[in-house]
Amino acid sequence: MAQPTSACLAALIAWSFAWPRTARGEELRVPESRWLESRSGFETAALDAAAILSSMSRPSRVRAEAPRTASEVPVSIPSHDGWTLQGRLTVPRDGGRASIVIIHGSGDYDMDGSVPDSMTADGKPGRLYKQLADALTEAGFVVLRYHKRGVLGWDEREQASVVDAEVFGGLEVEDLVADAAAAVRFLRTLPGEAGRKVLLVGHSEGTALAPLAAARERVDGLVLMGAMARRLDAVRHDSVVEKRLEWARDALDQDRDGLLGMEELVPQRADPFTKGVFFDLFDRFPWIDADGDSRVSMAELRAEFERTLENDDWADTPWYLSHLRMEPNSATLPSFRGPILIMQGERDSQTPLSEARLLDEAIRASGHPDHTILTFPGLGHAFSPEKDCWKPTLGPMDGKALQALADWARRCY
Repeated sequence: MAQPTSACLAALIAWSFAWPRTARGEELRVPESRWLESRSGFETAALDAAAILSSMSRPSRVRAEAPRTASEVPVSIPSHDGWTLQGRLTVPRDGGRASIVIIHGSGDYDMDGSVPDSMTADGKPGRLYKQLADALTEAGFVVLRYHKRGVLGWDEREQASVVDAEVFGGLEVEDLVADAAAAVRFLRTLPGEAGRKVLLVGHSEGTALAPLAAARERVDGLVLMGAMARRLDAVRHDSVVEKRLEWARDALDQDRDGLLGMEELVPQRADPFTKGVFFDLFDRFPWIDADGDSRVSMAELRAEFERTLENDDWADTPWYLSHLRMEPNSATLPSFRGPILIMQGERDSQTPLSEARLLDEAIRASGHPDHTILTFPGLGHAFSPEKDCWKPTLGPMDGKALQALADWARRCY
């Protein structure tokens, strides 16, 4: 099978092309990472380029296991509508330099960001947000993580989240934003926390929720990992329709004539993943071939992918419909005036590099005083290694990404 080289398109043109040099920002290359920095003012948060280069060339100091000097306690966080979020608070022995709240990505995530072994890069059960919390606690921060509303825990045997179907099925964006804001309020009620700085670390969908929560409760910094710039429907359309079309042209259209024949689809049937990505095109061929010419054009394939998108199970859920009422993140994020770090895996097929670039343009246009973008070659949506954009992995997070986040946070706070 031809390799899907154009499917990623460096999300697609990557950032292998140099960004324009301006007085407010430039691209700095560091080992296995790329920094794009824009700053003015906020001297306490300003990053020293030489220090970045030096720290990124050293072996990672962030450990994957829980920090030995920290304590972890269960907490209950009251939120709106009488719902109580169950979470855990990790505290360094020295009490911590600032506090961090982790905001989940989309899906039925528990507080640890648990994922089955079939979805990780190392074939072991994953704990995305626990790994993130441990790394940040090791770096000297108090970290709060919590079960998403409606999620009750994780079933180790079934490798699946345990959910309250009624509560989780009725989720809307408003609930998720209110819960994140409630987590910030809860932190500030704890002894010694009232005057402490608070950062929000959002992943995926959490990158769109974090600025909204920050508009409700005082927050001192935002970290967006795998960020969304546009609304969910636009991002999802690219993933389900546009990227599949790109891969179809590259991986399936062997003779490059813009048409797919049955003979080009037969070899793909042996690959369960490819078969899943393309929704079993072989068996659906007669329905997709609208004009009956025994060839599927890219226009016919687009129509099929569009139908698939419209008929997704979540398309009429309260959660998805509430996303359609949101302003895009590119419109809401620039109003936050504290330091912002955007972290992006260059092989992310869910929120690709193009989303980070859109956010950067919006932040620059607003005259924001301090923001930083860091991209990681070879890493995907969960900052774990990916061989190609169509076989995404969800952890474990790469040590360099965790180290970069910790270093930025320590310099800022």
